[in-house]
Amino acid sequence: MLLFMVCGGCQSVSPPPAIRDQPPTPARHEATGVSLLDQKMMDLVARQSAIFRHIDNKRDPSGEGGLQLRLKELVHEWELLLTNNPDEIMPYIFYGKLLRRVDKNEHANRMFMKANRLDPNIAVVNQQIGNYLAENGDYGLALGYFLKAIELSPESALYSFQLGELLFHFRDHYEADKILDRPTLERQMLAAFKMAAQLEPDNRDFQFRYAEAYYDLETSDWEAALAAWEAVGEIIKPGLETEAVKLHRAKVLTHLGRLAEARALAEEVTEPSLQQSKEQVLELLSEAEEDQEGF
Repeated sequence: MLLFMVCGGCQSVSPPPAIRDQPPTPARHEATGVSLLDQKMMDLVARQSAIFRHIDNKRDPSGEGGLQLRLKELVHEWELLLTNNPDEIMPYIFYGKLLRRVDKNEHANRMFMKANRLDPNIAVVNQQIGNYLAENGDYGLALGYFLKAIELSPESALYSFQLGELLFHFRDHYEADKILDRPTLERQMLAAFKMAAQLEPDNRDFQFRYAEAYYDLETSDWEAALAAWEAVGEIIKPGLETEAVKLHRAKVLTHLGRLAEARALAEEVTEPSLQQSKEQVLELLSEAEEDQEGF
């Protein structure tokens, strides 16, 4: 389930903010004050970042199969590092992310679970375990890990976004299992998407998803939906996306009964690739106009 894998392959050479302030490791290099373990981890992370840049660019400067061989060497070095430092949290996290990047998700989850046993209060570890559980359909346990991640790192827009997606994709299961009733689930789902949009107001993906979430509700606040789509319109570039937002606004205006405004806005859309969507909005609009004339 791709939506839960947004940050599964993070290649950042720095620990996430939520886990920077870990207790110092005992062995320190006298000249720099940086631990020997930290130096080794930085070296491994830098090397794997370089390898993935070549992979992403479809280049193998070391020859056919050379990058895969270098990845295997990295895996061996991470395993050795963990054998020698079984009580250190950061190697489990960085190695887990490497394993996620090469689709060894079950192995990666074992690393995150070991990190979680050492310290259950690391946001990114809870989020990664939640990812794995969600991808494997264990929505009940995944919910707890995502909520814990957000509690530990409330400033993370990504965690709120992923919580919203979790609630959306498994909404029928949560209701059937009586984990959440539909009104509570929808309220929490919308709140999660809204929080993500508020935390990163320039992130078009988060803004789009928050606005779209109003369509996923049994009963929607269409005034709030209109405001959400207007907010999206303020951060996108002119062109296809602008015209798509016009259709969304026209659809919401139709739900609000502002039919003349809706029709005028829909008629402005000329993008050929949006004509089918335009026809659907106009059909909805025509039905609303007929209902209005019936009164």
